[in-house]
Amino acid sequence: MANVRFNYLYRDAANYKAFGEVVFANPDNLAIKSADRRLCARFDSGEFFIASQLGIPEVFLWKQGEFPLDVADHCFHEFSGLEETDDPATDSRTLAEFVRAVELVTHWAVFDPAGMWP
Repeated sequence: MANVRFNYLYRDAANYKAFGEVVFANPDNLAIKSADRRLCARFDSGEFFIASQLGIPEVFLWKQGEFPLDVADHCFHEFSGLEETDDPATDSRTLAEFVRAVELVTHWAVFDPAGMWP
């Protein structure tokens, strides 16, 4: 039974990118195409989400110290796909549990990053 990697990124206002990933166990053998379709149906414009609402690490460039926070930066991360992997799970939830958690989100809690960090 393969685990599933959830790939995502943060793209800042200048189009610089930082990448993130979370690996979920998949004991229910949820098909990747089905999970992908269900996730995209809930993400804003089929791809954007607030990482903290899903309990996954934020990969903001300014939090990593790579680039300073710019007034044009935003709070959304971007879904880039699912893939099978033999890597161990890095999240305690299964893929099915994560998909259900995303489906329970009724709105994305948009915030202004400039108001959060000095």
